[in-house]
Amino acid sequence: MKKIWIGLIAMTLLGVFPSASHPMTGKEVIKKVRKRYEKMKRFSADFEQTFEWKLAQETHTFRGKLYLKKPNRFRLVTETQTVVSDGKQVWTYIYANEQVILTSYSELRGMPKWEDLLFEYGEDYGARYVALEKVGGKKCHLVELIPKKQEKNADVARMKVWVDPKEWVVLKVAYVDINGDGTTYRLSNVLINPKMDKSLFTFQVPEGVDVVDMREQR
Repeated sequence: MKKIWIGLIAMTLLGVFPSASHPMTGKEVIKKVRKRYEKMKRFSADFEQTFEWKLAQETHTFRGKLYLKKPNRFRLVTETQTVVSDGKQVWTYIYANEQVILTSYSELRGMPKWEDLLFEYGEDYGARYVALEKVGGKKCHLVELIPKKQEKNADVARMKVWVDPKEWVVLKVAYVDINGDGTTYRLSNVLINPKMDKSLFTFQVPEGVDVVDMREQR
């Protein structure tokens, strides 16, 4: 009888069958995140971004503030740049270069859109529940997302998300792109549906700063 109990404990710890530490499937967690996003109009958070450049074996860390508002509006402020979208166009102001790059929202390149990273994981991803892990002192559901089809132009090769089981929002996301480079975002001071001034999602080009309009280069 003693051996049976030891075996049952071992099975629970290893996650052989559902337990208190593994209460949901990855698909169920992602479904709740999507439902939360459907009811959400605005979102803000402080974040820390860590980028690992595989080829150069370098790691860079940035901190900033993120504001989101449906549909497709966002403002991202870091120590090196400010990026603003009014839903149609995107201004990227790089302080050191004294330059603003203007692009269309539909033509964003270089990383997944914020909605894709934090809330919208389509049927193209397979979701696997991994474990409960702490992020900023909170126990979160860790889910691994892997694209079902590896497209040539895809930005993400694989992704992991850590989801707050009370608010059903992502507090941490880590993804690896097709080049093997890794990016991790850690969120804190998360606010859902806070009041936001309209001016957050417009951008006034500072005097003396050059504007490069990429929309004209078609």
